Amino acid sequence: VVQSKTVRGMMVKGSRRNCDALVVNADVAHLFQDLWPSAPSRLQPGGEPSTSGLNAIIKARPLPTPRAPHMVLFPKTYKNDFRDLFDRKTAPEEPTVYMCAQSTCNGRPGWDDAEPLFVMINAPADPTPMPEYWSDMEQKIKNRLLQANLLLAGDEVLWRRTPRGLAERFVGSRGSLYGAASHGPRSAFTRPANRVPGIQGLYLASGSAHPGGGMPLATQSGHLAAQALQEDLQPKRRRFTA
Repeated sequence: VVQSKTVRGMMVKGSRRNCDALVVNADVAHLFQDLWPSAPSRLQPGGEPSTSGLNAIIKARPLPTPRAPHMVLFPKTYKNDFRDLFDRKTAPEEPTVYMCAQSTCNGRPGWDDAEPLFVMINAPADPTPMPEYWSDMEQKIKNRLLQANLLLAGDEVLWRRTPRGLAERFVGSRGSLYGAASHGPRSAFTRPANRVPGIQGLYLASGSAHPGGGMPLATQSGHLAAQALQEDLQPKRRRFTA
């Protein structure tokens, strides 16, 4: 609810909740296109979405030598990753695989006979490829891990999320992991600001707002939004004259 360019509240299931300020941690596109369709057109985010990914959790049996907390398996020709992602608009033919051993890294409990491995490869945000396409990508991930002696034959994939699944789970993301694509030297300066310009009391905190995507920057986005809110709501210092 915005009146005279100032946030006055929000509607929740048909009921109005009044407030002096509102911090939105949804995707910026979801806010301005779905939650607030009457928002000024100048606030609508533009640009193509950034890359997405295929994520999976594997139930991995223990190895003679414990797995490292984090590992990245690079292909023979790393630049082909970028050729496939940005020129061919497809998941890499020989993907770079990121692996995180959850029990070692985060103290996540596993099973008596196995531990959870989080794995990921880069992929375009386009959610259109069919399930069999992702099954093939999933097998490529397992093959890379097997070749690197990080997996045992028969270890099972228990969960996966494709770009389509990401788009469905996070409304407005378009399947993107990092908001708008960072193309060009000034792209970082065109991301939506944490303090929405021209609308008093509205703040943005997410990977699709300033300063960018990924957990460290998304956390920083929340810090910057909170800082802006505190600066705007604190009572102005009174000036005393002798």
